[in-house]
Amino acid sequence: MKKYILVLGIALVVVLGAMAMAPTGDAQAEPKTYATMETTEIAHLSLGSGFTAYKTVQGSATDGVYLYVNFSAGDGKIIMGKFNLLSGQLVAHSQVMDLGHGNALTYDPYGMRLVATTKSDNNPAGYISPLVFIDPESLTIVGTQDIGRSAWGVCFDSLNKRYVVVSSAGTYWEYNSTFTTSRKVIDKTVLSGDALASFTGTDQDVGCDSSQIYIPHSPETGVTTNNWISVWTWPTTGSASYVTSYQLDTTDELEGISVRGDQLILAFNVGAKSWYGYGGPPTGTCGATGTG
Repeated sequence: MKKYILVLGIALVVVLGAMAMAPTGDAQAEPKTYATMETTEIAHLSLGSGFTAYKTVQGSATDGVYLYVNFSAGDGKIIMGKFNLLSGQLVAHSQVMDLGHGNALTYDPYGMRLVATTKSDNNPAGYISPLVFIDPESLTIVGTQDIGRSAWGVCFDSLNKRYVVVSSAGTYWEYNSTFTTSRKVIDKTVLSGDALASFTGTDQDVGCDSSQIYIPHSPETGVTTNNWISVWTWPTTGSASYVTSYQLDTTDELEGISVRGDQLILAFNVGAKSWYGYGGPPTGTCGATGTG
């Protein structure tokens, strides 16, 4: 059940992921669910009547005051909207930017920058799409970062100053804050049982806090009609471990996820009726310091 309320008096940090990542293509059984997660709508998302072509919600993030959202009119055609986080009111928008699919954003409070993925469905084989740094004031690109592999999803753990980068469906890497070291933390190809089944549907962006990783999966035609969120422990060494999965109470396409305190911040793409809000909390799973 969606509850239509305006959330006041709290600062939420959002990374809203994006248009669908490449489907896994595996018709696996739906994962065991331990709870249904309710979603609460905060506001609808739109650039207004002058931008009717730009209505597909892609990656999003927040600095706690403003919500930054990528709107797509096709690969390479992205306009970023800047919204009041609590009311959803549009404050400013960028010019058209080439951010590829526009799949994911996160906010780095230390660099005071947005970090965006730029992988595109149209990239030629072997092309490595860089991460892009965007100034949250001017909404312009101010730098790039080549990490040696393309990225679909990204989130930032502000306590430990580390990123999770999704390089392909089912492959998740940890990077330090300067992108100089990395290690693989989730590899779908070596999973089995409930951990493997948690990748049912279409893999989306990724959220994280200081100890856990949250992976959203939206409905995939012929595979599942449900949105799932899988939860993984995220140690400082070694691989992440699967904990559980949650089924959402809406079939709207889940595009992105982030964490703030005991809440998951979610974004849904429904074209002209796209919206963002929060889900949960899933009991005892969300950390207190996540900014993913």
